[in-house]
Amino acid sequence: MSKQPKALVIEDDPLISRLIEKILEMEGFRIEKAWNGVEGCSQADEGDFDLIILDFHLPDIDGTEVLQRLNNAPRAMNTPIILTTAHIKMPFDPSKMGDRKIAFIEKPFERSDLVQKVRAITGHRDSCSSDPNLQ
Repeated sequence: MSKQPKALVIEDDPLISRLIEKILEMEGFRIEKAWNGVEGCSQADEGDFDLIILDFHLPDIDGTEVLQRLNNAPRAMNTPIILTTAHIKMPFDPSKMGDRKIAFIEKPFERSDLVQKVRAITGHRDSCSSDPNLQ
């Protein structure tokens, strides 16, 4: 029996955070949440996560700074990340990515789009969802 994958959701909007949590739970993930970048970096470096969902625009530090910190965090430096943003053009410096797998998704997003990104970046296909329309 394989271990249940674990995801960290770093998102300051409670509604979006809850939506992502529910989608990931349906995909079989255990979820931890952080409400800002500093808290997220700390949690990411203390836990062993299979995925990080990161809002690019957080109230304290932006996604570029979070990525830079995660690239220097031994436990988080290779964790795949899905960056979310409500802006069409993300002001992102590709050199801040490090060697990790990274994907982008624009808010608002459809459940199926997030599921596709999660599955592609993690290779996780063991969905707990029984509704084929939600896959």
